[in-house]
Amino acid sequence: MNYQKLIIAGNATRDAELKKSQSGEVTYTTLRVAVNDGKREPVYFPITVFGKQAEIVAEYVKKGRAVLVEGHIEATKSGRMNVVADRVIFGSHPKDKPKEETAGYKKAKKVAESIAENS
Repeated sequence: MNYQKLIIAGNATRDAELKKSQSGEVTYTTLRVAVNDGKREPVYFPITVFGKQAEIVAEYVKKGRAVLVEGHIEATKSGRMNVVADRVIFGSHPKDKPKEETAGYKKAKKVAESIAENS
């Protein structure tokens, strides 16, 4: 029995691109994820995402966004390795507002402060 699972946590090196197969029946997205531990040169992984998840990834994953990809490795016709994503989880983006500036954070802070004042 053979089984493989790959988990990659890194940053998108470019905006994800939504594409369709030549027949137009299959929607997929391609992106590249860089993994860098700060000690060595970054490692770059080509990622392909299919179906509805591909549409969501194409909409939200832009260059610099942190992503966690669960998937498996497949060889392409040219013999290169590619990661096929089973699941993609989005992290923050360097351009995202710090949490202190979001409306949800401000509301939660006010509630916490009022609880503290009343105790």
